[in-house]
Amino acid sequence: MVIVIFGFFTSSRNRTTIENMYKLGYNIQRAEQLWITSFSGTYFNYTLAGVKYYITELPLEENEIYGFELIDKVENYYLYENKNTIPFGYFIDKNILEAENPFEMQNKILSSMNKNDTSEKYMKSLEEAEDLLIYTKKEEKKDGQILWEYKVTAKKDINLYLYSDWELQLYKEGKSQFIKYADLWSIEAGIKGIKHLSEGETYKFEIGVKEETYNPEHIIYIYATDNKKIEQQIQKLNKDENKFSLEKIEKNTLDGKALVTNETYLVLPISYDDGWRATVNGEQVKVHGMSNAFCGLQLNPGEYDIHLYFIPRGLKLGVLLTGVSTIIFIGIWILEKDQL
Repeated sequence: MVIVIFGFFTSSRNRTTIENMYKLGYNIQRAEQLWITSFSGTYFNYTLAGVKYYITELPLEENEIYGFELIDKVENYYLYENKNTIPFGYFIDKNILEAENPFEMQNKILSSMNKNDTSEKYMKSLEEAEDLLIYTKKEEKKDGQILWEYKVTAKKDINLYLYSDWELQLYKEGKSQFIKYADLWSIEAGIKGIKHLSEGETYKFEIGVKEETYNPEHIIYIYATDNKKIEQQIQKLNKDENKFSLEKIEKNTLDGKALVTNETYLVLPISYDDGWRATVNGEQVKVHGMSNAFCGLQLNPGEYDIHLYFIPRGLKLGVLLTGVSTIIFIGIWILEKDQL
């Protein structure tokens, strides 16, 4: 049996890339290094990053990552498949660069697929999600904390997610969930999953913050995803009249063909870096940072041969310095030899 995983990783680990992945909701951790964690953001984050399979030593709770289904178990490892994948090379109408929060970034990206209005909502805050759920909220002060208790009853199949810009704690069944949750450069940050709820299911959880750090300007975002609506949008994307076929991919190059029927962006789930270069039908074109996180090409209607390749930053300067240093070294060696 062959096990295949397609994941996301950026070897550059540069600050700009990490910040822009954070804006999309990916969970960021920093200990000795920077990286993007698993269980990262909403389940749509997995789709954007091209994650097709997930291997774990511990079985996932039902819909712990919504849309991932168990397909095999090998010894002590479980293999899950993402049922909400999109093509390697998909098309959107707009390059979404900014939004109020990561959920709204994802709303705009979803809406920009298949020529949709970017005001369409696939994820909604509790306050605006009357069609998705019913909720109550209670506040109390206890042991130096301000606690907000939420009780949510789902009207549809939904997932609940949390995102904030300050240190807090999520309690589920009285148990704290985070070692530490705060801003980008803390141990944990980004969108965190709370719970998957089927239609009619009720769930309680609490959010806690220290009284001494409380500031009304800090915002806690709790959003619900309309799971079926997102799935339908992903299915539409898989039937897009614009097509991209991957011909070859190696460690620093990619070749493919695109058939485009309208002005659009081709998005490739490859970490954006200014070292990426591209040619379209042999002509040099700009590689766009799609949401400043993935590589993209702006295309007009037509048929295209696409070649993407990577040149590390500073390579030309490094080659030049190496050449000059080599010449100097040879010159010194010749002079010293003549003096002997």
